[in-house]
Amino acid sequence: MMELLIIFSLHVGIQLDTGLLFTFIFLYRLKILDLFAILIDDVANCIFLCPGIFHFALEGNALKAIELTEQLARDLLENNKDLHFDLLSLHFVELVCSRKCTEALEFAQTNLTPFGKVQEYVEKLEDFMALLAYEEPEKSPMFYLLSLEYRQEVADSLNRAILAHANKPSYSAMERLIQQTTAVRQCLNQELGKDGLQPFSLTDFLKS
Repeated sequence: MMELLIIFSLHVGIQLDTGLLFTFIFLYRLKILDLFAILIDDVANCIFLCPGIFHFALEGNALKAIELTEQLARDLLENNKDLHFDLLSLHFVELVCSRKCTEALEFAQTNLTPFGKVQEYVEKLEDFMALLAYEEPEKSPMFYLLSLEYRQEVADSLNRAILAHANKPSYSAMERLIQQTTAVRQCLNQELGKDGLQPFSLTDFLKS
């Protein structure tokens, strides 16, 4: 069974997190194989419609992600200015991190400044442009813009937009199941107080 999960993970181009892995193992050990198979198929088909685009965005190669997105869904970014801005900002950040300040400034003037005509983007533009003032932007007050978490947010938004454009669910049944399970556990812990359920341990579960 573990071999199946590894093959599946490689096939869709993602690493299974603890929540997904626990749910798969739980269903498999309870012999609910039909549901197990359905959820694997659901994750494979719904989480990433185009894994390459997601990974390019996550790795900071935003221009490639934009290129592939426009090939897949030509009008998606044109109709989603927020997402387009966020993707362009990822490329700007990569230039800043590479200490290519002149190139970053030129890119911002050409691609980001036009967004400044809309008030909601002014503050965002100011934050990004402020990164150029620091020799070590990762230590600036705007350090979050350089983080993996920020790239993850943008990549997730892009993935959901592509799925919605293709009339696919933005969240898989697996993700909804995990969200519901987490919510139930939190409610039970609140009701039971300090004697509530112990946090889930994958290691302990596998030993049981």
